[in-house]
Amino acid sequence: MVELLLQRDYQADIKPKMLGKALIGAAKHRFFKLVQRLISISEVDINFTDTNQRTPLMHAFDKGHINVRILLCVCVRERECACVVSRASER
Repeated sequence: MVELLLQRDYQADIKPKMLGKALIGAAKHRFFKLVQRLISISEVDINFTDTNQRTPLMHAFDKGHINVRILLCVCVRERECACVVSRASER
């Protein structure tokens, strides 16, 4: 799904919105691997908000998705998510 979004040629203002909405959906529904893939893309705004001004982290928090919350929190602090996640999984 992510690869399809990235391959298409969208207007400059549409692509970030689509990726942001995808991140919110993945965080809300605990699709950990999809969240991980999306936040590794530099164009994705981790603090993207929906129409209710809620971020992916807020959705994950409300749903109790602890692993997704940790992943998003780490990425907010350190944009190089892939390095942080891979180091954590090696332990």
